Amino acid sequence: MSRTSIGPRNFLGNSIAYPSGGRTGDNCLLATKVMNSPGRGDSRGVGLLGSPSFEIPRSVERDGRFDHLRTGDELPRRLSAKNRYNIRTMGYYLFVRWLHVFLLTGLGVAAIQVSGAFADLAIAGFFALGFVISGYLCCAG
Repeated sequence: MSRTSIGPRNFLGNSIAYPSGGRTGDNCLLATKVMNSPGRGDSRGVGLLGSPSFEIPRSVERDGRFDHLRTGDELPRRLSAKNRYNIRTMGYYLFVRWLHVFLLTGLGVAAIQVSGAFADLAIAGFFALGFVISGYLCCAG
């Protein structure tokens, strides 16, 4: 066994291979499917991608195009608009899921209430309508 070191404030992507003896410094991005080489050394403030890993830029010139939006009266106004939109989206999502559960529960109870010769047909109808409703609400929601 050997010592492995992952620095603070690192982001570890999906499906990474971090071998025994690997080291990274702080503020590193280990992207998806990266393999950190043990001989690489103590990387700091870089992004690593691929196997074997190579450095990728953490920021580029175009990232600075919107820096003017971080200051002034524009930032609070835009954040407020974004929060209103997000709350509206969450409410819509929750309503659609509630409607889904409500409709399936109502259909299930109605199908169970049927007895006699049509009981099997009612259960089959419940499953068929359940699939149709679930498909519609999943695609529409």
